[in-house]
Amino acid sequence: MSILTQIDLPFLAGLNSGPVTSGLTLWLKGDAGITLTSGKVSTWADQSGNGRDFTQSSSSNRPSQGTQNGLSTVKFRFGGDDGVTKNLDRTDTWATFIGTNSTAYDVWIVFKGTSYGDGSSPHGINMFTDNDTRVGVGFSTIGGTSGFTVINTHAGETTQFNVSTALSEWHTGEMRNNSGSFQLFLDGTPGTGATVQSAITSGTPMHIGKSDTTAFFGEIGEILVYNRALSSTEQTKNVNYLKRWGTP
Repeated sequence: MSILTQIDLPFLAGLNSGPVTSGLTLWLKGDAGITLTSGKVSTWADQSGNGRDFTQSSSSNRPSQGTQNGLSTVKFRFGGDDGVTKNLDRTDTWATFIGTNSTAYDVWIVFKGTSYGDGSSPHGINMFTDNDTRVGVGFSTIGGTSGFTVINTHAGETTQFNVSTALSEWHTGEMRNNSGSFQLFLDGTPGTGATVQSAITSGTPMHIGKSDTTAFFGEIGEILVYNRALSSTEQTKNVNYLKRWGTP
């Protein structure tokens, strides 16, 4: 083996060894930290080292486990299921993850939407949000565009910001706020849309799989939350790491 090969191969293999960890305040991944109770997901344990596990005490509201690209996922509402919302919760608020009144944060979700829900309300499609939906990320047909969405209901107004995609496709969605400069990305490609609230101030608990009392229809493979905006180099590292789910 040449010296070049000895040096380069381990280096290249390490490029996709994991996500950016600086500023990481929550890390949930389907292939680690899942506790099943009677065959359903009762706990999704935080892998960031901060101990921010999401749980569900009600057996009827527990999501199920799926697979994608040889990795375990968490499955929420699906057509033909029992009609009960499936979700995982924490009593923490957005401020726990990104800081009080923060204008710099980065939220990543690897997801597949299987239905648009009611297709008309932002409360029906949130994947990761607080109970008031001051800012939530989801999958919808809101605003005439189907796809990855952020919803802001601050001051009683709903603002949507969509990146077009389709049902039953796996994608990496990113919601980034860099000192008030807000942007959505799908698989590393930026979308365009409205400006949303620069600071998240809501004090209500966090949910995965619902907002208020309505449900997200689909699966989630991984969630990463940062208390700062990532650089373009760091973004590329995360996009490449998350391709292990079979995303573009």
